[in-house]
Amino acid sequence: MKTGLVVLNYNDSETVIEFLDKIKEYNTIDSIVVVDNCSTDDSYERIRRAIENAETGTGESVNLSEEKCDKEGAGSPEEKCEEEGAGSLEEKCEEEGAGSPEEKCEEEGNGSPEEKPHETGRKRKERIGLIRADANKGYAAGNNLGVKYLMKNCHPDCIVISNPDVFFSEETLKTMLRHLEKLPDAGLISCRMNCLSSISMPTAWKLPGFRDCLLQDSFIIKKIFGDSTEYPAEYFSEDINKVDVVQGSFFAFRPEAFRVAHGFDEHTFLYYEENILARRLKNAGKQNYLVNTCSYDHYHSVSINKSVTSVKKRLEIAYESRLWYCRRYLHINRLQEKLLGLFHKIGVQNYIIYKKIFR
Repeated sequence: MKTGLVVLNYNDSETVIEFLDKIKEYNTIDSIVVVDNCSTDDSYERIRRAIENAETGTGESVNLSEEKCDKEGAGSPEEKCEEEGAGSLEEKCEEEGAGSPEEKCEEEGNGSPEEKPHETGRKRKERIGLIRADANKGYAAGNNLGVKYLMKNCHPDCIVISNPDVFFSEETLKTMLRHLEKLPDAGLISCRMNCLSSISMPTAWKLPGFRDCLLQDSFIIKKIFGDSTEYPAEYFSEDINKVDVVQGSFFAFRPEAFRVAHGFDEHTFLYYEENILARRLKNAGKQNYLVNTCSYDHYHSVSINKSVTSVKKRLEIAYESRLWYCRRYLHINRLQEKLLGLFHKIGVQNYIIYKKIFR
């Protein structure tokens, strides 16, 4: 399967560059696009230089998504295209006569990452693209931008979305893709997650109902009575299982599944994207799967904690996303909305007590 990968960056170039360095030689991945979510630091330029330095000694940029606009003297492709009136890099390159950035660069003699995706050397590195969002609209919008870019320019059979704070082996990815090929009804497919931070997180879970949303911040209650959205450990005894929701840190899907689900819901900035996408896929007749014979490592919230440093702010963002999920997908009434707000306020205090007791 021809495979593309999307990874987001927001003020975390160090983690992104380390991630790219680990996966850049995976033959299984044909195209990589880094979406800079309008970072406020120098992340964009640092990642850009890292991609340039990854080539083998020519001293020129190997980033096809930037190369054309850079040659014309802009500090970045977005700046150049904006100055000349194009809404995006793709639009600019099309106006100049190429159907896509890859086609334009082919005309100029630089080849395409699709010609020989498994070569080493300069053409091998050309598959890494870097694009920049015009505003930081969150996880959902950033990933939508990257997926649409790959679908338009690289035409992959499969797309992987990954956080930069994860590590997966090429064999793990191959195993997931082999299963995906055999599952015509698949929405998302992922594998077991090894959570390497102090926070224990489930690999997969059941779609939350309104009661689950009410108790989302009730950490003490869930600690004592358990979480009804969690699958029992024995459920994952098979090589592969059907699940409702998979972690958003690493998963794969066919572009067709993305289309029928209409992508991520951009009304959320952070959190609850997995639940919303899972419900959209379920409504479209798709099934999510978890492979239990392989795993990936996740340093949970490394990137999130750098971009949203306040715990209180993270809880507030999570509540806003949960409220949207309940309104839009569970169709709650006004009384239920008030209950959700009340339980959230209690939950914030609950969290403070929980951290003191169980830290």
